[in-house]
Amino acid sequence: MGISEQDLIGGSIIASAFLALLVTAEAWRYFLRPPTEYTRKLVHAGGGFIALGLPQLVSSHWVVLVLGGSMGALFVLSKRFGWLASVHAVERRSRGAEYYPVVIYLLFVLAANEPWKYVAAVLNLAVADASAAMIGKRFGRIKYRVADQCKSLEGSLAFYVASFLVTLGPLLWWSPLKDSPGEWAHYCLAAHLIALLVTCFEAVSQDGQDNLWIPLGALLVLTKTFQTDVADLWVQNLSFVGILVVASTVARFSRTFELAGVLIFCLSSYGCWAMGSFDWALPIFLGFFLYVAVCSWMQATWGLQIRAVTWSVIVPFMILAIGNIAIQYENMELYRFMYGPFLAAATLALVQATYNVFACSKVQELNAAKRMIRKRLIVGILIALVIETLFVSASILRGIAPNASALICFFSIVASLSILSSLTNTASNPETAGNGWLARRACLNAIAALSIATAQWLDLSGPWPISLE
Repeated sequence: MGISEQDLIGGSIIASAFLALLVTAEAWRYFLRPPTEYTRKLVHAGGGFIALGLPQLVSSHWVVLVLGGSMGALFVLSKRFGWLASVHAVERRSRGAEYYPVVIYLLFVLAANEPWKYVAAVLNLAVADASAAMIGKRFGRIKYRVADQCKSLEGSLAFYVASFLVTLGPLLWWSPLKDSPGEWAHYCLAAHLIALLVTCFEAVSQDGQDNLWIPLGALLVLTKTFQTDVADLWVQNLSFVGILVVASTVARFSRTFELAGVLIFCLSSYGCWAMGSFDWALPIFLGFFLYVAVCSWMQATWGLQIRAVTWSVIVPFMILAIGNIAIQYENMELYRFMYGPFLAAATLALVQATYNVFACSKVQELNAAKRMIRKRLIVGILIALVIETLFVSASILRGIAPNASALICFFSIVASLSILSSLTNTASNPETAGNGWLARRACLNAIAALSIATAQWLDLSGPWPISLE
């Protein structure tokens, strides 16, 4: 679609409104000296409301791209040269201003033709996020830490309430399921699920990344909720609440996960369930409880926060995303193809985490001069075989019975890489270890997945016969 005169006029209106907003925020800061968080959230919320007019004023995504690129460049340069103190003069590290125009463009491309989705996603960014910051700043008393940042329970509750309302409002206004049975229940359940999920996204986001994950998460979940019925939405809502309660309770008493680490686990396990099926989530559930048991037994001295959990689940989750895309295009062959690589990556991630707990507890024994390599080999292979057997048994009990070639490839590839991982592992607290240490483990997980995928592609291994049920 070309750029029309109306697009240029609409783009000029949007640009002028946003520049006027920045001038207002700068004037407020200069003359009245409010906290920078107030002026920053004025720009944050005001920019979102201005962006609501984009689909009405502009039809070409090229115009939106130019607007977003210009605003992004303005934020980057102003931060570099110390301009726009109303936006950048915050004590905490944040790149939220730079992410803002990027996500508005993505939302325009993905949802401009479905205004109820676009408006709900933008309002979650503009209103819910600002509400959490303002309420948390003013009334926050119950604090919790996310890595090196401090947040409040009051701010998270404000975010949840605001997210529910700004999601439900557009659904009721546009009524995309007009005259359908259970229409209102569908809207309320969808808004509740989205509010829960994006509240968790906000809680674990750092350095302004919530400006990306909140609206995109709201859009993704909103799309998924309208591909299901009311009964399934009840199941999804209750399941996610159950996951949150059980995981938080277990982590609280075992002290193996901090709150942020628990939320990452809950989001990843629910994502596996919602984007795939319970069979995709089962290894994550088993891994969580097995890791907790091992940490309690070996008396691990750390509680996992964000980094270690994220690095552990990132490769399996990326594979799941490919499987989910296959579902959208009704490509069941690719969907089944991805489960073997997913299981291999998830298994090796748990083997690595479990071995590290053992290594930290028995470091002197494992480092005995002459028998160090032999001990590491034995421990690594034993841990791998136990976890592999557990995951395969759980899959078979669920009715996923792979053929002999698939089992041989799975056991041999994961066991081999487990040995390599144990030999190269430097026992360390995952939360204080460098990113390189965690990245190396993630690379081995990716190699395990690629090895299984290659074996299946070469017909050396059959795919795992997984279904959508």
